[in-house]
Amino acid sequence: MPYLHIALGLPVSPLARKALYERCAKLIEKIPGKNQQNLMVRIEQDADLYFRGGKTACAFVDLRLYTPAPAEAKRDFAAALTRELADRFAIEPDNVYMNFLELDHWVSGGGLKLAAGEGGQK
Repeated sequence: MPYLHIALGLPVSPLARKALYERCAKLIEKIPGKNQQNLMVRIEQDADLYFRGGKTACAFVDLRLYTPAPAEAKRDFAAALTRELADRFAIEPDNVYMNFLELDHWVSGGGLKLAAGEGGQK
């Protein structure tokens, strides 16, 4: 299950947050094996993000994945989401930062999942 946290340094209406979620649910499909059914999203609007000397229109995106994803898929996802934030909220692409955290373990439903090679299933 991917977990996507988008912190936006500007106020965003509930309707705009819902539309962003719906777009993210489509964009996550750029990553093999990921889709809306296994995506959890947190959209934090009007976050106290200070950047380039003050509070400005900016975004920080954290995407957590169970097991590594292909670099090209991450590149495509990052470019598409950056464009979406720029188009939808007028955030300059240079003011969008993103990271990918790829984990070898994950818990859902109370059960621990371990990646192959980490004591998990092959």
